[in-house]
Amino acid sequence: MRTPTPTPTMNPVASARDRVGRVTAGPTGKVKRESFSPSVDVVRPTGGSTPLDDFDWADAASAAGEDAEGRDGAVAQAHLFMAARLSEDRLGDSYAAYESLTTAVQRSAGAPSLLVLRALRELALDAGSTLAALECVDQEISATTAVERRADLLVEKAALS
Repeated sequence: MRTPTPTPTMNPVASARDRVGRVTAGPTGKVKRESFSPSVDVVRPTGGSTPLDDFDWADAASAAGEDAEGRDGAVAQAHLFMAARLSEDRLGDSYAAYESLTTAVQRSAGAPSLLVLRALRELALDAGSTLAALECVDQEISATTAVERRADLLVEKAALS
């Protein structure tokens, strides 16, 4: 079983509530919760190559973007989000990630995914654009229903202002 590789991004207060862990049952039947946080050390194989070394990530990102065409809002957003993550994480192309995410928001039919909005905010912060990040936080606030999350986003907005 492979451990996901954490990405070195800022961990704002608002995204801390959305951190997900995996719930597994141990050999005794007791349930334990594994938390994935950026502080986890990732063990990488040494020597030789892994099967993912030869994988064409650009082709996978473009295929995910093409799969979004002709789909309804939620499915299109999911495909475009995958294309953005592949572009940013595997190819290092922030502009292609931004294009995929803005297309996902445009095709959302008024209900953009919180994952898409958060990814847009993180891209804006990585690029150093405080105004774009504030706009993204405003969109997240309007799309969020949980009171605690909204409060965290308002605190983050105040910190960015």
